[in-house]
Amino acid sequence: MGEKVYRATNPEHRKIAISLGFDPERLTATQARSIKAEQERRRSTVKMDPIDEMIRRGFPGRSTAEINAGFQGWLRGRGLKG
Repeated sequence: MGEKVYRATNPEHRKIAISLGFDPERLTATQARSIKAEQERRRSTVKMDPIDEMIRRGFPGRSTAEINAGFQGWLRGRGLKG
């Protein structure tokens, strides 16, 4: 007898299944667990402003506040701000 087949009925699960390359109508137990894990990962990822994200990539390990403070200091040092 073959492995049990599951169907993704939750719209969010269906979307994730398709994005992972699975057929939402015929899922194995392992694929179903992968979908749940991906859903949890997406939920726990904090959405960031795209510009903040680009700035953070340029300065790994620094918070956006630290980067902004450094930039403000750089501007002041050149007499461009306050």
